[in-house]
Amino acid sequence: TDNCTILDFGGNIGIHYLRYKKYLNLERVKWIVCDVPEITKVGQATCAGMPNIAFINDIDELDATRIDIFLASDCLQYVEAHDLLLPKLIGKGFRPRQILIDQLPLYDGPRFVTLQNGGLVHYPQYVFNRAEYLTVITNFGYELVDCWDCRNFSCIVPFHPDRSVRAYTGLCFAEKGTKGKMT
Repeated sequence: TDNCTILDFGGNIGIHYLRYKKYLNLERVKWIVCDVPEITKVGQATCAGMPNIAFINDIDELDATRIDIFLASDCLQYVEAHDLLLPKLIGKGFRPRQILIDQLPLYDGPRFVTLQNGGLVHYPQYVFNRAEYLTVITNFGYELVDCWDCRNFSCIVPFHPDRSVRAYTGLCFAEKGTKGKMT
């Protein structure tokens, strides 16, 4: 993790940074959280005095020279144009060396939108076709290094069991030719 830059997309108030800094030496890691303005404002206050974490509201605001790891945990299903993120990063010269996606609703049927019950509110969320999702990323020159089930996350669609996702998925990709050489 020395001298690397992590783009934590949908990283809330820096929750991953705050969690991992207890166990990893992140002094030489540049951690950039991208989230909505209301959240990043709280994140900036929460992480005040921590010089290696920064907050942005759009990837157009990136001022890093490179992105080593693109991290997205439990957020891409809420982004309408999620499939434009990677091409936009690459087009701006920020081709991540690794992509780490966690808690993503993937299944073997067609992509669709449903509502997630969040208690007092309901959120629209996408559920993605597994093969299509993997193909899009591998077509950008990445290879799948690992995948896992996130059994504590599911999407049960009432009256449509064929559209339900029993366990979300985690994915780790690396640029082709670098498999096993994680940052």
